[in-house]
Amino acid sequence: MLMADDFPWRRQDDNPCDYIKSSTPMTPEFIFHHVRGKNNRLWMRASWKLAPGEFVPMSFLLDTGAPKQLYLSERAMSILEEAGLTVEDNDTDIQFVYVFGRKCLVELTPSVTPTAPANIFGLKMLKRLGLQLFEKEPHFSFSKKFTFFEKDDVSDLP
Repeated sequence: MLMADDFPWRRQDDNPCDYIKSSTPMTPEFIFHHVRGKNNRLWMRASWKLAPGEFVPMSFLLDTGAPKQLYLSERAMSILEEAGLTVEDNDTDIQFVYVFGRKCLVELTPSVTPTAPANIFGLKMLKRLGLQLFEKEPHFSFSKKFTFFEKDDVSDLP
């Protein structure tokens, strides 16, 4: 379970800048969050494209121990569902989103209490994005270059 110290904004709830819709994507942020003697956490903030000219910023905990590719808070899941970006397989009751043209299983963030709403990228997603670690700033990035998350694969576009 995540605690308040795990969040860079020092609160155990959403980043106050998340989930505010905009006509332009935010510049992705790579956050190395260190709490001496307690933990080190990698966080990423980036926009998700909901529709042409409609973006919403979200924060993601990068968790190599998470068994699934992607976990979303109820708020994030609702936003993607309302935008028609989630797909449910009725035969298997599996829900997924497309990320850069590929299916990505998605589940609600497991939580003991409703005050741990983190969105989480698990190891499979981090591998797909090409997580790269560095000793110095920015501490990490991805080999896949993007300015926002979207359902279509645009890697071949100029």
